[in-house]
Amino acid sequence: EEQAIVAAKASGIAERLYVEEGQWVKAGTALLQLDTARLKLELARAQSNLARLTSELERTKSLFDKRLISSEIYDKLRFDYDAQKASVDLSKLELDYATIRAPISGVIAKRNVKIGNMVQLHQPVFEIVDFDPLLAVIHVSEKDMVKLSLQQSAVISVDALAGQIYAAKILRIAPTIDAGSGTFRVTLAISD
Repeated sequence: EEQAIVAAKASGIAERLYVEEGQWVKAGTALLQLDTARLKLELARAQSNLARLTSELERTKSLFDKRLISSEIYDKLRFDYDAQKASVDLSKLELDYATIRAPISGVIAKRNVKIGNMVQLHQPVFEIVDFDPLLAVIHVSEKDMVKLSLQQSAVISVDALAGQIYAAKILRIAPTIDAGSGTFRVTLAISD
């Protein structure tokens, strides 16, 4: 039912791989760690500048309260402080994005990255598929359409697994007919 192409929200060198194809993961699980050395230095620089501006703002506020400096000087410093605080928050976010996490629970169907690869921003790095429930899409002729309804029980068999029959329910029935084949698209949820 659910499928996600996991794309990188940051760029960097793939440093640590936490999962492999075929492995089940829970939403929020770390999948890949990108190199964070530069991001940590940028965060430290932004925090240092914020600390300096915080100290300056406190001194300037006391001078402003005593009416020893103009409101323009105080306002400029306050705006610089706000901009630097936003810069710190942005650095923290970029550092957080260096850990690529699973957006949904499911099975890792595809891994597109190896340790040491350069990962670009928005590059697809994993594909996750949730097999619960497993869906089967079949095409039913229009003459059999009147016999079907939502949540109706069904059974399904697969040529690759001869003799196996699986219980299912009708999950969705497409409201339009395919003019070329004269069939309706029916989606079954396989419970076993």
